[in-house]
Amino acid sequence: MTTAAKAISSRHRLAIVLCCLLVLATVSLSCQLLRSDVEPVEHVRLDSPAVNYEEVAWLSDSVVAFMVTPAPRSNMSDERITLFNVDSGEWMPQNIEDSPECTGTWRRVITRLAGPRLGFIETCIHHQRQGISERHESLLALDPGSGAVETLQRYAWPSLARAYDVSTVNGEVLQALGEGNFSSELHRYIPGESPLVPSPETPDTRLLSNYRVLKAPVWSPDGETVAVLAAGEGEISGGMTFRDLDRQRWNVVLLNTRTGEQDVVLDGIQEGAGLKWSPHGDYLAFHGGYKRQGGVWLYDLAEDITTAIWPVRDIQDWTLMGNLDFSPDGRQMVILHDPDGYLGPEFAHPVIIDVPYPEP
Repeated sequence: MTTAAKAISSRHRLAIVLCCLLVLATVSLSCQLLRSDVEPVEHVRLDSPAVNYEEVAWLSDSVVAFMVTPAPRSNMSDERITLFNVDSGEWMPQNIEDSPECTGTWRRVITRLAGPRLGFIETCIHHQRQGISERHESLLALDPGSGAVETLQRYAWPSLARAYDVSTVNGEVLQALGEGNFSSELHRYIPGESPLVPSPETPDTRLLSNYRVLKAPVWSPDGETVAVLAAGEGEISGGMTFRDLDRQRWNVVLLNTRTGEQDVVLDGIQEGAGLKWSPHGDYLAFHGGYKRQGGVWLYDLAEDITTAIWPVRDIQDWTLMGNLDFSPDGRQMVILHDPDGYLGPEFAHPVIIDVPYPEP
C-alpha cells in the first residue's frame, strides 16, 4: 500500500470513529433528556381489568372515563369506553351500539363536556363494491347516567382530524386540522354560526396557523383562552415526516380568543403531550422531556414556575393526547402510568394522585 493510500485509509478510519462518537453523544443526550429524578408521590393504582389504556377523562367527582382496547390489541376498531367509580371501585363498561349503516367503526379522543357528559369521535366506515369505502366522522356525547348517546356534529371525512376540545362554558369547538398525518391549523367553531368544514365562501374560522404541527388544544375553564402544543414555528412550507417530528421541540402557546394575542409560555419540550388546564385555570399540566428530565409537569401561570410531579422515563407514543386529567375540584389527578416509569398505551395503568401543588 502506498503512503498516499495509507493516509486516505487512516482518514477514513478517523472519520468512522468520529461519526460513532457523534452518534453515541446524540443517544446519550436523548437519554439524558428523558431521565427522571422525580420520586412518585403517594398514589392509588386502580385494580383494573386486562386492557390497554389509551386515554382518560375525569367526568365528575366520582366517575373517571377511559378509552381502552383489549390486551393484546388486535386492530383500530377495538376501542371501547369504560367508566370507573372512584367511591365504589366499580368498573362500568359502556355498550355503545354501532350504527347499522357502518360496516366498521373507530372511536377515539375522549373529553369532558358540560353536563357532565363524555365527548368522543366516532369514524364510520362504509364498505362498498370493488373495495371502495367511504367514511364520515361524528362528534358524539355520552350521558354516563342513562347510557344515551347524542350526535352533536357530523361531517365528511376527514374534517375533524386528530385533536379537538369543546368548551364547557359555551359549547364552542376547537379543531386541529391539517393534511396528511399532522395538524397545522387550529379552528374555532361556534354552534349555530360557523360551518364545520371551512371553505373560501365561509367566514375564516382559523385561530392559529403559523406552526407546522399542533396538538392537544384545550379551552381554559372560563372559555376565553386556548392552550395548545405547537412545533415548527414559521416553517410551514413543505411536508413533515415522523422522523422530522422526532427532532421537534414543542412550545406551549396561549391564545386569547378575544384579542388574538399569542404568548409562548414554555418552550423546548421534548415529545410534549397530555396538555390540561386545572379546573381553576391557574395551572397547566403536561408530560414530556423538559429541563433534561422526563415527567409529568405542573406549570404555575401566575408565578411562571414549572415543577415535575411524576416520573416518566420514556414516552412511547407522541400522539397520545389524553393520558392525564384533573378531578373537577382540582385536588387529584389521574395519570396513565407504568410501574417502570413509562407512559404509553401498551404499558399504561391508571393511578390517582393528590396533586402536589407548590407551597405558596
